[in-house]
Amino acid sequence: MRKLRLDPYLLLLLVLALPALAPLAAPGYMFDAHDGRHSVFYVQMFDASIRDGALWPRWAMH
Repeated sequence: MRKLRLDPYLLLLLVLALPALAPLAAPGYMFDAHDGRHSVFYVQMFDASIRDGALWPRWAMH
């Protein structure tokens, strides 16, 4: 069995990306954004359509 080895460049990328992604994890971020409520409901509707078996939901415009 091979030993799992961490790539130093991947680790550096993660360390540099975390500060950029941290504001997205703030409490209430989605609902404080100008279209946050719409985005949350859109994702929920999309998930429900995919779970129902619609690979391309009919309510999607494109």
